[in-house]
Amino acid sequence: MNPDKPPEHGKDDGNQGEGDRISARRHDRHVREFVAGGKVDPAGVRDPHPTKVTIEELVAKGRTFVDRVEALVHRVADRIGRRSHR
Repeated sequence: MNPDKPPEHGKDDGNQGEGDRISARRHDRHVREFVAGGKVDPAGVRDPHPTKVTIEELVAKGRTFVDRVEALVHRVADRIGRRSHR
């Protein structure tokens, strides 16, 4: 699609094919109006996820990662040890 030339809608039968932008925009507008109208329960409206984590959360994630890697290293070492005894 050429950005300098707007698309010609309604030329043949009005079928835009896959990716119907006009309908998508209309649907998005209706969804925004529906949510803004207060017709959605507070649990149905999601806020963005926080981008900052606390030190405690970071340490906990680090510990679970280390625990998983440690278990993997032990399994690999056991397999290598069994092969070397053959």
